[in-house]
Amino acid sequence: MALYRYEAEDKNGQTVMGAMQANSEADVQSRLIQQGYRPTYITTPSNSAAAGTASVKSGQFASQPTSNAKILSKATVKPATLALFYRQFASQLRSGISIYQTLVNLAPQTQPPILAKAVEHMKDAAYHGGRLSDAMESYPNIFPSYVRGSVRAGETGGFIDAVLDEIAMEYERDAKFYKGSWIFVSLIVQEVLAIAIAQPVITSFFPSPNEKGYIFSNHLHKFLILAFARNTPIAIILMLAIVWFARWFKRSRFAVYHDSMLMKIPVFGNLERQRSLATFIRMMRRLYTAGLGPIVAWEGAMHSARNSVIRQKLMEAGEKVRNNVPIHEAFTSTHLFANEMEQTLATGVVSGQVVDAMDRIAQYYEDNVDRAFTSCRMTLLHIGLTSFIILVGVVVIMLTKSYFGAIFSPKMWWNQN
Repeated sequence: MALYRYEAEDKNGQTVMGAMQANSEADVQSRLIQQGYRPTYITTPSNSAAAGTASVKSGQFASQPTSNAKILSKATVKPATLALFYRQFASQLRSGISIYQTLVNLAPQTQPPILAKAVEHMKDAAYHGGRLSDAMESYPNIFPSYVRGSVRAGETGGFIDAVLDEIAMEYERDAKFYKGSWIFVSLIVQEVLAIAIAQPVITSFFPSPNEKGYIFSNHLHKFLILAFARNTPIAIILMLAIVWFARWFKRSRFAVYHDSMLMKIPVFGNLERQRSLATFIRMMRRLYTAGLGPIVAWEGAMHSARNSVIRQKLMEAGEKVRNNVPIHEAFTSTHLFANEMEQTLATGVVSGQVVDAMDRIAQYYEDNVDRAFTSCRMTLLHIGLTSFIILVGVVVIMLTKSYFGAIFSPKMWWNQN
């Protein structure tokens, strides 16, 4: 590939300048038109490398940015907010608005500030002819690896609007998955605080065996100190520590460990597996339909798998595809897909109906995702109810044991002759 410099106009007549790696001038023109620009000038190709551009070399799908700039913000964005952003992005692209102008329109209305900052960065990249996926690399906690891989595949295949819609669908699923979970979280928090407050009740208000008199104010003071100066702060600190650790562990640098642990939990691991495979098949089908060869199609699709463990297995199979192993054999070598789906793809390859075969496989895994999603929701509900019942039982046992232990203790003064 060679470096081409170009000038183009967007829908509003604004001039955009930039550089792009491409095989020919026609390739540059085609890609600019797909992005919603009208090319006005394209230079003679240069052999020099360009900073900040991505390339596809000898079938190898680019997966890393050439820019070393990393913002690495610790901030994250809620799934519902991201879903809305991607829906708006895709909707404006489908209406014929260019990528650059769409980002210009979205930037002022985007919240929270960290996402607005990322949109500004993406807008600058689009203005200078760069790829959105490269700009996203600077915000790994907002745009995880599978999102960047999906966007990169959409840029290569020319169906970025469809990819953004699919990403929005995944975030809508995430938002739906945790919808209503705050009820159980609040109940569990209440019970933890109840345990912290209940623990010193009996020991504070029942007199000790050797106590001569009973002064209520002294016992009340003791209770308040134990319950609110000791137990409650400790409970709050422990709960905040758990929340902090959960968010800290979800950061992009721990993705491999997080995904690996998730895959080991049967119900949740199955959901991750089905979603990753469904996304991979959908993306590969789109790349095939766009006219890309099996090598580029596989390597583009494998980066869209949301789970890093599954993504790694697909990448290992991608090495076989680069060595001219048929895709149905690489498919089988991953040991990820159902046997009947492997046979479906093999039949499609032999008969020349690969796209139709992938349609059936994609539908199969979409149905699996729906079932796995329902199963996980029910499991989460059971976990929340069980945790609440256990904590309520702890409070009841504490109060009951302490109360009757004090009432019937032979050492207490009212039980002594």
